[in-house]
Amino acid sequence: VFAHMSQVFLWGAYKKPREMIWLVGLALFGIVMGFGFTGYLLPWDQRAYWATTVGVEIMDKTPIVGDFMARFLKGGPTPGQMTLSRFFVIHVMILPAALMGLAGLHLFLFRAAGPAGPFRGTLEEINAKTDYFFPRQIWKDMVAMAAVFLTICALARWEPVVLLEEATPDPGDYHPEPEWYFLFLFQMLKVFEGKLEVVGAIILPGIAVGSLLLMPFIDRAKAIQVRQRTTAIGVVVLAALGWAGLTARAVATTPQQFEEDGAIEVASWQRIPAAQLAGIGVFRQSNCAMCHALGRSGP
Repeated sequence: VFAHMSQVFLWGAYKKPREMIWLVGLALFGIVMGFGFTGYLLPWDQRAYWATTVGVEIMDKTPIVGDFMARFLKGGPTPGQMTLSRFFVIHVMILPAALMGLAGLHLFLFRAAGPAGPFRGTLEEINAKTDYFFPRQIWKDMVAMAAVFLTICALARWEPVVLLEEATPDPGDYHPEPEWYFLFLFQMLKVFEGKLEVVGAIILPGIAVGSLLLMPFIDRAKAIQVRQRTTAIGVVVLAALGWAGLTARAVATTPQQFEEDGAIEVASWQRIPAAQLAGIGVFRQSNCAMCHALGRSGP
């Protein structure tokens, strides 16, 4: 999503008559980030619990509505079973429905406005290169989505996530931190400490989001070649460097959880896949051991 938005920004494809395409795209970006935020609570281990706690505390700093939003998501003063239930409903029901609806609207608006220019060549040359959205473009999209899907499956197979201890309000030796794509915001809270936390958590991100929302109405100049959009190129480069720098700094200054002599020892059961772990739980709760033994076949 970030790569696509960067391309649209660099090409100036948010300009009239494509303002609504850009705004709906920003809403889709927010939904994707919402998937990431609500999704990593669902394993309900220490990593999930405390990463969500950090994220909700950042949200709590929003003026006027912050306290209400934090309490609504948590379902009470502290994260618990109600929080897990609400995040599950948001993650698997509300956000997918919103994603499908906005994605359909995004494509409809794109088809109505047409691709952005400027185009090279005469009108006859451009018409000669014009093709229908179906089936050629649809096929390209399917191939790209399949490649991403297979890559994610490969990562899940070769680098499986290790479950930590079950979620508990006592962090013990665990050092809370969000997922990697939110680490830049986590680092900004370290830069702006104490009373200045609202600057790093709300004000600066709010200015960035507000600037993106207003961009189609601020930049009214005629679309030109991307190599001439030096300001846009500079903004994208600075944003990428800032995000990468804050993320790298957060990684460098946050204690590692899985050092060989680290504070957290991963028990053998924590390396068992979740499906097998659930099966072992059913085996023990159902008194199956009276007639069967784990790890053996037959009666």
